[in-house]
Amino acid sequence: MVLYREYFSSREKFIFPKRVTIELTNACNLNCPMCPRRFTNYPIGFMSKNLYYKIIDEVVQYNSIIVPFFRGESLLHPHFLDFIEYAKNKRLTIQLATNAVLLEERISRELIKLELDFISFSIDAPTKEIYEKIRKGASYEKVIENINSFIEIKKRLGKTKPVIQVSV
Repeated sequence: MVLYREYFSSREKFIFPKRVTIELTNACNLNCPMCPRRFTNYPIGFMSKNLYYKIIDEVVQYNSIIVPFFRGESLLHPHFLDFIEYAKNKRLTIQLATNAVLLEERISRELIKLELDFISFSIDAPTKEIYEKIRKGASYEKVIENINSFIEIKKRLGKTKPVIQVSV
């Protein structure tokens, strides 16, 4: 980022992005037909803790919104909660999207306690039949149960965050 800053500071006013997307992993627990992951041949990997912490430490001065996902399912990363906690301790805003398949109660409780700012649950289907056709291997009932559990935990803890969105 130093090179970026030096390049622009000599030519024009430096403007850092308001949102920074960080792909924690390109792994996913689903193989949906509409997902562009199907058309890549990148090796599956997980971001190292050192790289993630370096990115957050550089971004924090600009107060950018952190978006810790792109095409992978971030909940698969073994250090996912550590990463969210690190960014929240730096007082950064975090917006997350997940397919909610792996959203077990422990993870929900931790995300709510960490005051994740925004979460979007990607359902992408109006019915169980369509959902299970496009989200092969996922259970519609289990995902709805996970989302309802998340909402209930948030209410029980008396938290206002995160803002919840369901994408259909």
